[in-house]
Amino acid sequence: MAKMMNRKEIKARKVVSGIARGALGVMEAKEAVTSPHTYVLKKVLEKASKADKVKMRRGTVKNREQFLNPRNGRYYVRDRGGRIRYGGKKSPYKNIRMVKRRKRRK
Repeated sequence: MAKMMNRKEIKARKVVSGIARGALGVMEAKEAVTSPHTYVLKKVLEKASKADKVKMRRGTVKNREQFLNPRNGRYYVRDRGGRIRYGGKKSPYKNIRMVKRRKRRK
């Protein structure tokens, strides 16, 4: 289980990461200005080196099911506990199994 952090630690980490991102941006801008040809070549080679990698495909999510709301014709995804996670699409979600709604007794 992940470690719980208090607010001060979360804020401190955000500040440090923001400073680091800013410094990296400044360093990259300096490199682009001082030697643009090597900067462009480096960026092209970085993109080319990742050409064989496949983006992560969305697999089946366990303990999730989708259903169609007949009143508004939209699809919703809920976990097995009955809590709706997300939804509102007019087309069904991929890789999430469909369940039939229970009929209400009169």
